[in-house]
Amino acid sequence: LWAPTRRNVAYRQARQRVNLFIDSVIAQRRAIPEAQWPEDLLTKLMRARSEETGEALSDELLRDESITMFFAGHETTARTLSFMWYALSQNPDVEKRLHQEIDAMLGDRPPEIADLKKLAYTLQVIKETLRLYPAAPVYVRDAVADDTIDGMHVPAGAQMMKVPFPTQRHPDFWEDP
Repeated sequence: LWAPTRRNVAYRQARQRVNLFIDSVIAQRRAIPEAQWPEDLLTKLMRARSEETGEALSDELLRDESITMFFAGHETTARTLSFMWYALSQNPDVEKRLHQEIDAMLGDRPPEIADLKKLAYTLQVIKETLRLYPAAPVYVRDAVADDTIDGMHVPAGAQMMKVPFPTQRHPDFWEDP
């Protein structure tokens, strides 16, 4: 990215525009009293504290997390919902029970954050959807320490790929995969 190619320059300018926009949203939020902050994801991130230090997220980390949710969060959510509707179409009893829970809890009003903890069956449906149809097809993780997996040495720092689709259907881990 250091090379001043047309593409790299355009990318850096676009990244700067996005960063400035998100930074302005964070600054606008900080400019109002915390009691008036809306109950949204940005507020949750701004109120989050490190378990080790008790410190809040830096503005840079707030921006990075917001950008991740803005650009990546919608895709994984859309994929999960698509698979959930597919799975429900194949399991009408589950779909009926899901709608009964939602109707009983919400009636005709839109859900609020506080409702999420009360929708236990809905959460089960979402978690089962994520188990069967992971939002990301592979995950890359760095080994934090030397290890041996199935007789193969894995050095600390090695990048490992996890493929959840077959793992989540493996009969050694799931009674009825």
